[in-house]
Amino acid sequence: MDNEKKYNYYKETNDRIYEQLTFAEAKNGVLVGLYTAIIFGLINLFFECLPCWGKIILSISLGFMTIGMIICLLSFIPNVKTLKNERNLFFWGDIAKLSDFNEYDSLINKEEILLENLAKQNIHVAKIVAKKNKIFSISINYLFAGIFPLHIIGTIIITIKLLKKK
Repeated sequence: MDNEKKYNYYKETNDRIYEQLTFAEAKNGVLVGLYTAIIFGLINLFFECLPCWGKIILSISLGFMTIGMIICLLSFIPNVKTLKNERNLFFWGDIAKLSDFNEYDSLINKEEILLENLAKQNIHVAKIVAKKNKIFSISINYLFAGIFPLHIIGTIIITIKLLKKK
């Protein structure tokens, strides 16, 4: 494969990877918002007239929700290093370290470096996307673990109300 075809392939792949990065960020952002709403709702419910066992189960749910939210927030910590700390002309942090246009332009004119840098950037950003998706999966499991105790509370309350009606 000649260099132009390689570059086009790497560039198209780079665009798709960045789309996935944007999607992963959006998913985690929505999940943090959901966690925030649920946690504040549970805190308000905690101060209602609940029996002791209800507050215990609610505390368990709040614990799972808080842990899940913290894990989800970890996905927003920016990764500011390139692979193996090498200079990469597709990474904004490395471009910012260059002294002037002439230095940047002279590096860009080396076709082999561009191809290698773009391929390395694809690998690096793909790993970031994989990490964000893994964090999302872990965090969503904590959401379900936090909802399950709430389901128990609801079931018990409904059962008690039905038994009182008899």
